[in-house]
Amino acid sequence: MRRIEYRGAGLTEWWASCEEGFQQGWTVAVKPEGTGALTLELVVEGAQVTVGDGELWLQGEAGGAVMVSELGAWDADGVALAARFERAEEGFRVRVEDEGARYPVEIDPVYTTAAWTAAVASSDEYSGVSVSGAGDVNGDGYDDVIVGARGYSSYTGRAYVYAGSASGVSTSASTTLTGEASFDVFGASVSGAGDVNGDGYDDVIVGAEGYSSGAGRVYVFVGSVGGVLSTASTTLAGRATDVAFGASVSGAGDVNGDGFDDVIVGAPQDSVNDIGRAYVYAGSAGGVSTKASTTLTGQAVANYFGVSVSGAGDVNGDGYDDVIVGAYGQWHGGDPGRAYVYAGSAGGLSGSARTTLVAEVSGDSFGGSVSGAGDVNGDGYDDVIVGARRASSDTGRAYVYAGSAGGVSSTGATTLNGEAADNFFGGSVSGAGMSTATVTTT
Repeated sequence: MRRIEYRGAGLTEWWASCEEGFQQGWTVAVKPEGTGALTLELVVEGAQVTVGDGELWLQGEAGGAVMVSELGAWDADGVALAARFERAEEGFRVRVEDEGARYPVEIDPVYTTAAWTAAVASSDEYSGVSVSGAGDVNGDGYDDVIVGARGYSSYTGRAYVYAGSASGVSTSASTTLTGEASFDVFGASVSGAGDVNGDGYDDVIVGAEGYSSGAGRVYVFVGSVGGVLSTASTTLAGRATDVAFGASVSGAGDVNGDGFDDVIVGAPQDSVNDIGRAYVYAGSAGGVSTKASTTLTGQAVANYFGVSVSGAGDVNGDGYDDVIVGAYGQWHGGDPGRAYVYAGSAGGLSGSARTTLVAEVSGDSFGGSVSGAGDVNGDGYDDVIVGARRASSDTGRAYVYAGSAGGVSSTGATTLNGEAADNFFGGSVSGAGMSTATVTTT
């Protein structure tokens, strides 16, 4: 590893290459005067700074982007210290909770250059708040992506579809989809929908949970040889105000084995006192039905069931796709979060959970993100992954549960851990396809 250092009074700044990109770190020799947390403020010129949960992005004026993540800090005894990024007037700051720490203190984030970036119209679009693979929407043999921008034009919202090609993903959107009115937050959730009408082109689904005083709407847009059509083929509506229908959307796979892909929509504030619901809509030659084929409901008040939904693949190997629904409960303390796996069949999706996965402790936001994981162990059964971003002082965790002939196991999960407090590791999770990496349990 090559390392360059710049030594100042009480502070050494250093840069080193690594497999992920490069590291910029700081070694603070002695505790600064004053009270409160240790804070380093960095001035950024020629780039826009966006701060997220446990990471930040630097977007250059020419369009390039760098992600800064894996922020870690520790003292002279190797004790991990809580650290986080914050937006600052001229760039960003790193704040480290150093109470009781023995100096010197070392701070070490990782910078990774994006393989693909897309410019946004304005900084308040919140472009990238939701992203998903879109499948192959134009049938050219290359998969495409969809990006949500819920803040566009007073939160009317937009979603952008970018086409894949032999040279990678285009930096210009092939289709731009726009919400209907201010505060719809169209694009707050986006997903590939599979091929819902069986025409050979993959389709996409977009949620607008703010539509009509929070009733919410969901739009399905079909693919074609020219790409995604800009007019929705199907519009799905929430049943009442403030149910947040469309807060989460996903392709469900083919849950009834009829050859048409289906979709699932979460409404985490539906039913009495935010119990939450999720709705499955069947695909057909005419597209997605506007009537739910299955309605799933949470177990208790303030479950927020449906805060995250996803297709799970075929977890039991019976030839029918399954789904997973998250219910992070009262994440601030109360009922532990849960995730529920529901099995597909010739009659459609079962209304009763086949497997219920429960958080280790209350308040860790378990179930705030869920996804199918693919077949991570190569046994022929698809697996699932569940995030718990508030676990261990917001360090965060993610759990991978294995599929089997009996369905998803509720025990023996692989546990993946964040590196430091306030990382919010597991805030979003997804299957990653084939990898040569080996995952070990903790």
